[in-house]
Amino acid sequence: MVRRGTAEAGEAIAAHWGDVEAEHAARRELAGHLVNRLRGRKTEMPEVTVRELPARTLLTSIRHVRPAELVPVGRELFISRLRRGVPRDGDPFLIYHGEVSEDSDGPVEWCWPVPPDDARDIAAEFPDLTLRVEAAHEEAFLPCVGEGGAAAEAAIEAFRAWASEHGRHPAGAIRLVLVPRSRAASFAVPLSSRTSGGA
Repeated sequence: MVRRGTAEAGEAIAAHWGDVEAEHAARRELAGHLVNRLRGRKTEMPEVTVRELPARTLLTSIRHVRPAELVPVGRELFISRLRRGVPRDGDPFLIYHGEVSEDSDGPVEWCWPVPPDDARDIAAEFPDLTLRVEAAHEEAFLPCVGEGGAAAEAAIEAFRAWASEHGRHPAGAIRLVLVPRSRAASFAVPLSSRTSGGA
């Protein structure tokens, strides 16, 4: 029991240190981008791409969280509860309805796309979660570079520059799209239709 506890503690420390290093790398990259911008140099930003998304049925949970709670809440919901046996109809994602920092607790909405034909039966198994339909829309997205708040800030900056250049407008909050069984992720922002909000 002691050995098992020690091994679990070691895993927790390793995971925490990995998160700290990733956050530091993302901050270094963002700081470099800001310094270059202030000096009048152009920094190469990740390329923003636009994709069409169909209407989706989502099983969701909205919570107020601080930065240290983001990963544990996501693991508990996406990995412990939903990944084991709940079918997906697309990649899960988080919607940041507000800033997550030591001074602000979001809220954040965790979204798990489910097959529409099975949605009501699935939702009945999770009465604490909300079932809702998201309308079809265009979405601007780019690969996630780094992790944590610094990566989100860099993504927001890239979206702003792209939107200004292309005459497009956001139709909602920034999202972090996850790829299950992979560390890959991307940031995304839903877009207003060109007729209602853009050129």
